[in-house]
Amino acid sequence: MYNKTNVIETLEKMRVIEMPIMTKATEPIKGYKAIVRESDNELIRVVSDNYKVYQNLDAFNEVVTALDIANIKFDISKLALNKSAGRNTMHLSLSLSDISMDIDGHLTTASIEVFNSNDGTLAFQKMLGVFRLICTNGAIIGENLFKYKRRHTQFFNVPDYAHLLPEISNDFETFMHLVKKSKSIKMTDSMKLELIKGGFPEKIIKDLSYAYEKYAINHNEVINDYNTLWAYYSVLTNWITNSVNDKNIVRANTFNNTLMKVMEIARN
Repeated sequence: MYNKTNVIETLEKMRVIEMPIMTKATEPIKGYKAIVRESDNELIRVVSDNYKVYQNLDAFNEVVTALDIANIKFDISKLALNKSAGRNTMHLSLSLSDISMDIDGHLTTASIEVFNSNDGTLAFQKMLGVFRLICTNGAIIGENLFKYKRRHTQFFNVPDYAHLLPEISNDFETFMHLVKKSKSIKMTDSMKLELIKGGFPEKIIKDLSYAYEKYAINHNEVINDYNTLWAYYSVLTNWITNSVNDKNIVRANTFNNTLMKVMEIARN
């Protein structure tokens, strides 16, 4: 888990400023501006004047304040950042300890997943997720449940969303129902193809055994039948959380949404 003070200090170093773009004759170029990271003077992106910056630290403070107002306990379970050339993205996971359920003898809590960037790759998003303590494994629950999204345009705003928080518990229970059903659903060729189309490596999807064995060894968790929807969900979310997310937040977000679409089969 992460310390709130340390997270604030880290995100403060990701703060960006807007600067005019000048010609060689030192004349400003109308209609465009540069987004520059203040801590190291790194040029992040050239954007139009319509682009509105929303700082990663402000995104963090906004969701934390809403949780505090609603008196909902939380832990900072994950903070993935990309500060490579031209990037300034954030994925924050807040696990909600009071909204939990047992899955196969292991504690699973609801979480709020917060995405934001200042480089044009991600809109500001807040989504309901799940967090499994056994493997520090997080996942997005899907667009049909609790979700909030705003693009960085001149009309960008962050309204009070505290009224949505009481719905998290109900949405989490809905997802847990999908989990229980998914344990008895066999993976079909069409379901695997959907995952491959969504960008998952074909080798892993067509034969989960290697990825599953690595997962089981690392986390000491046995899944009796690794050709079930639940097995694929468990192993792939673990791969996304602990491998892909640290390297490419945008790609991890795409994978999570693809996986949830397949998981929705359990709803029917």
